[in-house]
Amino acid sequence: MSQQKPFSSLTGFALAALVVALVGTGFALWTGFNLSQRSPTVTVDPDKPDMAIPGQAQIYWLSNNDTAIAFVPQNIPPNNDPPEVQTERALKTLLAAPNSEISAIPPNTSLLSLTKTATGINVDLSAQFTAGGGSQSMIARLGQIVYTATSTDPNLPVRLLVEGEPLTVLGGEGLMISQPITRKQFETDFMPPDR
Repeated sequence: MSQQKPFSSLTGFALAALVVALVGTGFALWTGFNLSQRSPTVTVDPDKPDMAIPGQAQIYWLSNNDTAIAFVPQNIPPNNDPPEVQTERALKTLLAAPNSEISAIPPNTSLLSLTKTATGINVDLSAQFTAGGGSQSMIARLGQIVYTATSTDPNLPVRLLVEGEPLTVLGGEGLMISQPITRKQFETDFMPPDR
């Protein structure tokens, strides 16, 4: 007659529970990793743009308007962060949703640095920012960066850099960029007056 060990069934149960926990943890980590690799889904209602809140950053998306470039602001939660940190979050969110119906930013464009000085804000982007698209796309992506970067202070001039070098010409069609550029300058240079 064999002797039964008192803890053998409990040990088997604990081993099974450990295997289930490890498999579950692995699945959760794999799922989280895959979800983090996807671009965020962003919905913007062009008929109900967010009202600007002074000192709070906004992301400027494109309207689904086929006839002209139009921007639709979306507030981001301030999280008690200073304006520069809010602006950095807004730009990173904008860059994370490339080439969609509401963004003209080329894929894989990244923010290399953002610095605010007494004379303006410096935005350094990766080389992907200059890739592809016609003149409308280049104007739209430039506007999205300028408006988002200046959302906490609309009068700030922006110095755009690509890989550390001042951006003076954008794309193969040679869109000339004044440096620094303000919202007013962008509107004068690139937005046709209403007729």
